[in-house]
Amino acid sequence: MISGIIFDMDGTLLDSLGFWQTVPEKYLASLGIKADKDLFKQIETFSLRESAAFFIEKFQLALTIEQVLEGIDRTIEKFYKEEVQLKNSVAEFLNLLEKHHIKAAVATSSPAHIAEAALKRLCNFEFVCFESCNDCVQGKDESAEVYEKALVKLNLPKDEVWVFEDSLFAIKTAKNAGFHVCAVADSYQPDVAAIKAAADCYVSNIIDFQLNEV
Repeated sequence: MISGIIFDMDGTLLDSLGFWQTVPEKYLASLGIKADKDLFKQIETFSLRESAAFFIEKFQLALTIEQVLEGIDRTIEKFYKEEVQLKNSVAEFLNLLEKHHIKAAVATSSPAHIAEAALKRLCNFEFVCFESCNDCVQGKDESAEVYEKALVKLNLPKDEVWVFEDSLFAIKTAKNAGFHVCAVADSYQPDVAAIKAAADCYVSNIIDFQLNEV
């Protein structure tokens, strides 16, 4: 039986993963700076704060780390509030949830207010809550805290709630915490075989998940 779903946002509900590779370029362009073609690879393992410090040093910016972070935040916020789109069939799937009276929450690594603004612009579905790893002690790679916070807001038994995710580490975190997990395909997944092995099920399109069979 399924009574609720906790959705990841980027790569699961929103077609947004490719955007993150362009954030450095877009931010620097706003300062009139042309970025190196391989800039994303140079900072791929950096935190946002580490990236800000790198930009200041590499491009000799007369800015503080906090000012750079604010500029990056504005770049990200503009994309989510004005440009990002739903992945294929997400709107149709949310309509099915509404029809079957299945509650849903969002658990994301993006800021909660950005997630809420994007999804309220793109669909009419009423999510119970928007929980962000930014408001947790640890991220999805280390802890299931963000899922547990969403579960409390859903007010449902854990065995009636599924987590929908697209990344391997998050799938493993949710599974280790006792959630049922549906892995959703995304073109940026490098480890599909491992994802399929870790999740309870894998769907190429979110609409392929069979609500009446779980």
